[in-house]
Amino acid sequence: MADGASFNPVWCTNDWIVFNRGGHIWKIQSNGDNLAPLFTDYACYDVVVNPSSTKMIFYMHNGTWYSTIVSDINGLVLDSIPNSYFGEAAWSPDGQYIASTGSQYHSYGFYDTTLTNYTIIHEGYPNDPPSESVYDAEWYGDSENILWYKNREYFITNITTKQTTLFSSLCYNKFNLWPSVASDNSGILWERNNEANIDGNQYKVSSKTSIELTDMDGNNEFVVLPAAEEVNDWLRFCSCWN
Repeated sequence: MADGASFNPVWCTNDWIVFNRGGHIWKIQSNGDNLAPLFTDYACYDVVVNPSSTKMIFYMHNGTWYSTIVSDINGLVLDSIPNSYFGEAAWSPDGQYIASTGSQYHSYGFYDTTLTNYTIIHEGYPNDPPSESVYDAEWYGDSENILWYKNREYFITNITTKQTTLFSSLCYNKFNLWPSVASDNSGILWERNNEANIDGNQYKVSSKTSIELTDMDGNNEFVVLPAAEEVNDWLRFCSCWN
């Protein structure tokens, strides 16, 4: 449908697909028609779309400043938060909250739809290593619980009680990443990783990935797509391994 796409395209309920081309945001219909640029003046990243596909939110920067931008699906700017960083975002299924990184070091939390109230669920500190940042977050279908990842561990936070509990710790050889929670809370889809060092070299690994479905507690794994052919990854460095 379109070349030059990068990062994660978002398929909207109104049949538009919103995606990045480098640092620019474009949209296209699923049949390949009406390819159009939306934001191309500055670098724009981490776009997410609300459940009704009427609004999107992302961050914009020019190398010296950041702004969080809210627009309609046609690129009309509706709101903005200057001097704010926005990333690793997820819009709650009921459309009332937007989980995102915060401007305070490695913090993570969620906005309400007014973008004036931000609740921190993970508070970062100036001397935290990069591994203490949140790198992924997904809402449960009830819009009450957020599943989020940092430093090889997944946590669940209930936004009403503000209680955070450990969901799982990642084993170095077999682990699940990048969850997608079913809208009816019937299960979680994961990328399953199986890795092993080659010849005792910690930076040279063999890796196999598959797609698996688990219960909401991460148990009872069912293989949806078996592991592909083994691939060798050379000099693979990852901050979350530190």
